[in-house]
Amino acid sequence: MNLIYNVNFDIAGLIILFLVKLILKAQFSKAYKSNKVFNFVVNITFISTALDLITAYTISYALTIPCWVNLIVNTLYFLSAYACTYMGAIYILESINCYTKGHRIFINVVAITYMIVLFINLFTGIVFDFKEHYYNKGIFYRLTLVVSLITMFDVGIVFILNHKSINPTKLLLNSSYIVFPIIFVCIQVFFPSYLFTNFCMSLIIFVMIFTLDTPDYYELEYLRKNLETEVDQQTKQIIAREKQIELMSVEMVQALAEAIDEKDEYTKGHSVRVAQYSVLIGKDVGLSEDKLKYLHVAALLHDIGKIGVPDSVLQKPSSLTKEEFDIIKQHTTNGGKILHNVTSLPYVEDVALHHHERYDGKGYPDQLADSEIPYFARIVAIADAYDAMSTKRVYRSELPREVIRQQLIQGRGTQFDPDLLDVFLNLFESDVV
Repeated sequence: MNLIYNVNFDIAGLIILFLVKLILKAQFSKAYKSNKVFNFVVNITFISTALDLITAYTISYALTIPCWVNLIVNTLYFLSAYACTYMGAIYILESINCYTKGHRIFINVVAITYMIVLFINLFTGIVFDFKEHYYNKGIFYRLTLVVSLITMFDVGIVFILNHKSINPTKLLLNSSYIVFPIIFVCIQVFFPSYLFTNFCMSLIIFVMIFTLDTPDYYELEYLRKNLETEVDQQTKQIIAREKQIELMSVEMVQALAEAIDEKDEYTKGHSVRVAQYSVLIGKDVGLSEDKLKYLHVAALLHDIGKIGVPDSVLQKPSSLTKEEFDIIKQHTTNGGKILHNVTSLPYVEDVALHHHERYDGKGYPDQLADSEIPYFARIVAIADAYDAMSTKRVYRSELPREVIRQQLIQGRGTQFDPDLLDVFLNLFESDVV
């Protein structure tokens, strides 16, 4: 009677596993690491079920089959049966990212110990043996079932400890893959003649396929359901980081500009004011937000070349000699050299190098004219000149408002870009500046 039940269970299990292999080949051909583990679980369960079927016959006809054949076949079956549990446990733990070093060591120690016991059994019969062609259970026979229970209990503990971080559906499905083998193994402890644990594993694997409980499916399904949320969260994090980096960059540039202005007590705040005036012009001519940011940074750094100008020249209260003026003019070329390799901040080199060019071509350092002068440098030139006239300097007091207006108008088309100057004059006359 028992043989018939075992044979029927095993044949049904083999058919189920054969169908699973066909589904796996058709649906999950891409070789992810976790899919390889899952495929191994299916293959080893298939082999174990086939061995279970073979041992059912060899034991039944033990009188005509050599004892050593039965001993080897049954040993291979016990090894394959535990391999199903072992690989299943690894697959489940990996699929929920809970396969820690501690659990890996524990499961491996249990597996190695069991393999050693089965090897010793070949010579001692402590688990099972065949004497006079009859199958005899040794004192450690139930170890073949206990090791599976220990392994599955260990996986169950992992699930309990990490249940909050596991997808609810995955938690429910994988919990069933742990609980049902434990139940079937416990039943077999009390009814060892009915070997349906392999059939139980076959059914569970079949359910895993039809619930699509495979790692790549879960990964794709999670992404599909949560793609929009994930993208939004990642985008917000990226934007927040970019804003933080941008703020740090602006603060560093502003600190550098203030350090430059500190060289002369009469030019404190000059770079910051020039940047503010430049941005006002930029807004009025319709520059984009990004370009306004670049213009702001470039204007803050327009006088960076003054780092190399001696204080005795910068702070001289009387008129400069020709040689001293030549030294002052070098701050543009020095600034261009300093900022030449700053590729992450566009326009800064152009503005530092060319903010003293004149629209009529009589400026310095390269005597550029008209549209040859970089657009941002033309904007900063107006803001720079206005701030120089409207603030007190070491060699003179600030100029009256009307005088500033007249000098700006006189520079239209000669010193300054006429169109940009008109924009600035409108800001000036409407008290925006």
